[in-house]
Amino acid sequence: MANSDKNILITPNTGLSGQPEIAITGFGVSTISIKIPDDNFGKLSFENSSQVLFSIDSNVTSGSLFSVSDANGIPALEASSDSIDIGSKSSEVVIAGDGIQLPSFPTSTLPPNEEALVVFDETTLVPKYNNGSSWVPLGFRKNGQTCENAGDSAKQIWRDYPNSLSGLYYINTPNNGIMPVFCDMDTKDEFGECGWMLVASWQKGSTWRDTWPTSREIIQTPDLNKWSANFGDSLINQFRISASGTLYPNEFFNSYGADWYYYWNTPVTWKSVWAWQAGANNNWINDNTGSNSGNINAFSGWPAPVNAGTGLPRICLRGFDWAYNIKWQYKASTQRWCNLSDYAAQGTSQTHADFWNGLTIAGQNSLNLASGIAGFDDGTLGIIPDGDTSTTAAHDCNNNNAKVGKDDSGICYYYGTSPTANMAANVANTGVDYPLQFWIR
Repeated sequence: MANSDKNILITPNTGLSGQPEIAITGFGVSTISIKIPDDNFGKLSFENSSQVLFSIDSNVTSGSLFSVSDANGIPALEASSDSIDIGSKSSEVVIAGDGIQLPSFPTSTLPPNEEALVVFDETTLVPKYNNGSSWVPLGFRKNGQTCENAGDSAKQIWRDYPNSLSGLYYINTPNNGIMPVFCDMDTKDEFGECGWMLVASWQKGSTWRDTWPTSREIIQTPDLNKWSANFGDSLINQFRISASGTLYPNEFFNSYGADWYYYWNTPVTWKSVWAWQAGANNNWINDNTGSNSGNINAFSGWPAPVNAGTGLPRICLRGFDWAYNIKWQYKASTQRWCNLSDYAAQGTSQTHADFWNGLTIAGQNSLNLASGIAGFDDGTLGIIPDGDTSTTAAHDCNNNNAKVGKDDSGICYYYGTSPTANMAANVANTGVDYPLQFWIR
């Protein structure tokens, strides 16, 4: 453009319907127009050929006093009589007389990772900032460090504060309110996540199925000989068993007994892992018929319990989707059951405890799995070896990489020394009857 093309054109439009306008054309071809739109108040609008760039309004009681638009013509900075909005309407920061309003999103639609962004999570009701790789809560809300900031679970704390260390955290437990809980923030599951809550521990693993009290107290040692009564109504996806003399087994990899868990795709309550309803002798049974006096433990396509050993049915844990061996890092994808003890007709000669009450009410002294069948004491937990295709493990089963408890009065504490190590018998022991811990997540 030649210098001769530079121009300022003033269009007064006195007595005409058009808007008064000053069009300024510079060396770079583009023209910026200053207009006064037709309305009841004086508004000065600066525009290019396609959009409003910014505007100033003399109406001080409502609407926008001043605004600046982004490349799409949407106000990116807008001042009104009572607030300043920064950002587009879909993700704006609002500064008003009573505070700052952040851009708001559900957890599922948080913006892509970009360091230093700050938003409000509508799902968790927590402000979050982005550290370049993930969204992290802003401040200390629900970090478990104080009663006022009690977490919902160890999993929630670890996910929100992934640098958390193992130790005591304040958790809002479903059956005892806010209290300190020992949380393992170091042991990773198959998905690379931590956040386990300690819910029981015993001095000797083989005795876990004996008669022990349930308690409200803090379980923070690996050998307390008690079940917690604070978590029965907790919704969980994983039930983990570790056989170790320490609550930090990852520090001593391969020097402790075992570490594995059972996994449910759909969350279940901790108490329902052990029994299908309240009352004694309401345990799950894995005969895969689904008819056990209302004990519907079978699903479409649910496999029959199979393992080298004695016949079925057996009392068992609630059927799960798979098991995973943390110590040896393999997935037991075919295992859907864990046999606990011998079976008698529901409500007859069994002496199994009322787990629903025991895991929610302190002072229950009969959480045990003593079957009383033919005088045998039962109660075992186990996981199949790597590569084994059995669908169940533990009681009356020979194929186990780890098994702990009592099987027909025989003490078991077998912990395989390799992923494929196989007990190959229903009763066998390895060197140490380690303390045993139960964790949920």
